[in-house]
Amino acid sequence: MNQAGSMPRRIRSTREQFDRVFQGTSAEPSRSTTCAEYVNDNMGFAVSKLYIKQYFDENARNQSVEMIGNIRSAMKKMLQDAPWMDDDSRSAAADAIYENIGYPTYLASDNNTILENMYAELNGDQTQGENIADNGGIKSSFH
Repeated sequence: MNQAGSMPRRIRSTREQFDRVFQGTSAEPSRSTTCAEYVNDNMGFAVSKLYIKQYFDENARNQSVEMIGNIRSAMKKMLQDAPWMDDDSRSAAADAIYENIGYPTYLASDNNTILENMYAELNGDQTQGENIADNGGIKSSFH
């Protein structure tokens, strides 16, 4: 029933009854909320790029990256000093440490190539169902 909210009112009312019983909701979300969620679900990185451009401070992100780097270095030092670990375990543990800070760096750049490639098939020529199928990888499964 994931796409029921995008369907005509008669189908949405069935979903609303289901949600009322199983989730305790009393009304469906407004159409503007449903539409905004649809765009964010299907073009989340493009929406994120707009949000990042307007609200994020690159300096704050750089400070976070530096701070996480310091934490990572301290973690690696702790691993090196752990007498109960063998070298293979230390190496595997150190390799498992990674940082994922806020958003991919390409979203903050002026280069839109990655986004353009990501959404190349969303050109307005397909139906909503075709776009949903393509975004979910169904199309590539059959080609």
